Parts: sequence; structure tokens; C-alpha cells
Amino acid sequence: MLKHVLRTLFVLCAALAITACSSDSNDAPEAKTSLKLELKVVPDNIQVKEYKNITISFKELNSGFTITQELKNTNVLQVVLPSGTYNVTAEGSIMYGDNFGSVEAKVAGVQNGIVINGNETTKRWIFL
Repeated sequence: MLKHVLRTLFVLCAALAITACSSDSNDAPEAKTSLKLELKVVPDNIQVKEYKNITISFKELNSGFTITQELKNTNVLQVVLPSGTYNVTAEGSIMYGDNFGSVEAKVAGVQNGIVINGNETTKRWIFL
């Protein structure tokens, strides 16, 4: 009887040890997308002389993943993001004008439901 109890206890301990070592994660690696985002100002007749400081925020709608990037002296952002659907906001300032002078102006924009997937993608975004 004691041998039977010890044998059963040994089998249960072995099963517990095997189960404890197995991986709990069955998730596939997260897909990433290399995004090139080009910002444009409306109306088209505005001659932008300089994109000063522009802050762009991405928020993935399903996971809540958020990332913020800052652009200085450029209107093109290159970033790697997990594939998903994003709300994107941008705000900052630009210098615009003609040969006679320039004016600094605040700009901002929001795009909701932007789908970002695949290995690489390019988006052009128009904002004020």
C-alpha cells in the first residue's frame, strides 16, 4: 500500500514538474510596420519655409499602445509601429510666407482610424 501511494505521489510530482516548465505563451510575434509619414499643409498655395517643432502621437485603438515622436525642421517622419488601427494627432508650428517675409503659425491635425500594416507603408497626411 505504501509503495502504491509513493508511486502515485512520484508520478504526480513528475507531471507537475513537466507542466511547470512548459511555455504559457502561445502568442505569435507582433507584426511591425515601417511607416513613412509625410505631412502637408492646407491650402496648397501656402509656401512652407520651415517645419519647426511638430509633435506626432500615435495611439493604437485595440491595445492602447501609445508613442509620441517629435519632428524638427522636417515634415517627414519614419517610425516602426506594431501593425494596427491608430488615432494620430499632430501639433506644432511652421514658418510660411513669400519672398517679402514670413510668418510663424500654429498647426494641428487629427486622423482617426488609420490602418497601419504590412512590412512598409507610406502615408501622406494633410493638416492645418
